Amino acid sequence: HYGVTEDELGVPIRDDMAARSLGTTPEGIEAFIADVAWQADGVLLLNRVKPHTDFKGPLESGLSKMCAIGLGKFEGARECHRQVFGIGLGNAIRAAAGRVIESGKILGGVAILENAYHETAKIEAVTLDGFFTHEERLLVEAKGLMGRLPLDEIDILICDRMGKNISGAGIDTNIIGRSVYGYEQGRPWQEGMPVIHRIVVRDLADESDGNAVGMGLVDFIPRRFAKKVNEEVTMLNAMTARSPENAKWPFVLESDRDCLRMALSAIPERPTGPVIGSVPGPHALCHAYGAENAPTLIRRCADARRTDPATTPPCNCAATHAPTGPRTRRPQPRP
Repeated sequence: HYGVTEDELGVPIRDDMAARSLGTTPEGIEAFIADVAWQADGVLLLNRVKPHTDFKGPLESGLSKMCAIGLGKFEGARECHRQVFGIGLGNAIRAAAGRVIESGKILGGVAILENAYHETAKIEAVTLDGFFTHEERLLVEAKGLMGRLPLDEIDILICDRMGKNISGAGIDTNIIGRSVYGYEQGRPWQEGMPVIHRIVVRDLADESDGNAVGMGLVDFIPRRFAKKVNEEVTMLNAMTARSPENAKWPFVLESDRDCLRMALSAIPERPTGPVIGSVPGPHALCHAYGAENAPTLIRRCADARRTDPATTPPCNCAATHAPTGPRTRRPQPRP
C-alpha cells in the first residue's frame, strides 16, 4: 500500500472493484466508472504524468489513464487494452476518459511530475477546460525529466531487482528499450533507446507481492527470484494488458554467478571484452564495467565518467541518474 492507509490519510479508502457502464463512445469504446465514484459528489483525479511503458503517443500515463482505467476498474482496463490491436491503447484511453468527463463527475485533476531521481519535480492543477491539451504539454515536460542509461549499447545489464513497485511493466521499458509486446534482439523498441543484448535480474521486489510481470523482458534470473513468482497474479496482469509475452519465464539458474556466466556466452564478441552495466533497479545506471571501448558507446552525458573500481566507493543510485533533459541541481534535504 506504500503507506497510503486510512490511518495515515485520515480519510476512508474505498477500493471496491464494482463499476458501471457509461455507454459506448463514437470510437466503439465502452467507458466505465467505479460505483463509489458515481455515488460521490465529485471526483478529483490524482496521478503521475509520465511516459507509458506499453505505447507512445501525445497522451500516455497520467490523468486521462486514471480517468479511463483507474476509475474504470477491471472492466475499464480490459476494455481499453482490448484496443491494443484496434485503434490503439492511447486512443482508447482518450475516448473513454472523454466519456467519463462528460458524466459530470470529474472536477479536475492534480498532475505530479517526477525527476530522474524519482522525486517530485512539479505538482500542477489541471482544469477541465483544455484538459487533454494540458496533459499533453505536461507529458512533454515529464519526458525531459526522465532518467536514462548513459550507454547506447550494453552487452549485459544486471538489475538487482524488479517489480510492480518499480514500474507498471515490472521493469521500465523506456529505460531498457524492450517492448512488452515482444522485441527484436539488437534493435531498441523506440529510437534513442539503448540496445541491451542480455538482461539479468537478481531478485523480485518483496513489494511486488509475487507479481513478476515484465520477466518476459528478462533473459536470466536466479532461483531466488523464481521462488517468489505468483504465476496466477502475473498471468492476470499480463493478459489484462494483452501481452502474454510479458509473463514468459526467462532461463532460471541456481545463482547470480550462473546467470552471468550464461549471459556471457550469449552476447556479441568484442576484441576488448564485454560491456556490462550493473544497476540497483531498472531505472538508474550506477556503473558500467568491462570493456576498454565502453567510452565509445557512451552518449554525450555530463554524468558519464570513468572510475577505478578499486577506489570507487559504493554508489548511491539516486545520485547517478542521467536525465534526458537539462540537468537541474538536485534539491538538498531541509535541515
